[in-house]
Amino acid sequence: MNGPGWIRTSDLGIKSPLLYQLSYRPPKGEGTLPPVVRIELTIDMARPAEDVFECLVDLERLPEWQSSVLDVHADEPLAEGVRISERRRVMGREVQNELEVTGFDPPRQLTLKALKGPVRFTVVHRLAEADGGTRLHVAAEGKAGGFMKLGEPMLARSAESELRKDFERLKQLLEC
Repeated sequence: MNGPGWIRTSDLGIKSPLLYQLSYRPPKGEGTLPPVVRIELTIDMARPAEDVFECLVDLERLPEWQSSVLDVHADEPLAEGVRISERRRVMGREVQNELEVTGFDPPRQLTLKALKGPVRFTVVHRLAEADGGTRLHVAAEGKAGGFMKLGEPMLARSAESELRKDFERLKQLLEC
């Protein structure tokens, strides 16, 4: 037998394979999942950035293109510092989130940060002119907590798939 656990236990005069297995700790970053999930996508749309941005911030239209949204509202028009309350269905469960607009630069950037909810995340939307239309780059970064922590690997795969489908729906909605 070899490895850090074996060295630790043999230094103590213990030659038990079971104690070796129990004492083994992989080096940081090896054999463990990253503590934060990051998802990125870029999509080109045949619409001006102003139209794309307007749709991104139109909370009434959000359920049209984001499949998990059940209800969403803000007490005032979106701007930096405004809070958004939303209900979503995630992994078969209904969850409540409170978001804050942390970046608002029409029609170039919208950044949202989850303040409350089972998954703490930040989503940055960056828009740029591209080939007569708009290139939208979305970067989402999050960390699950509570009951969602147990399903974090599955949640990450599901979130990435859902994000891609949602933004394809947005593209279809805008280009019709």
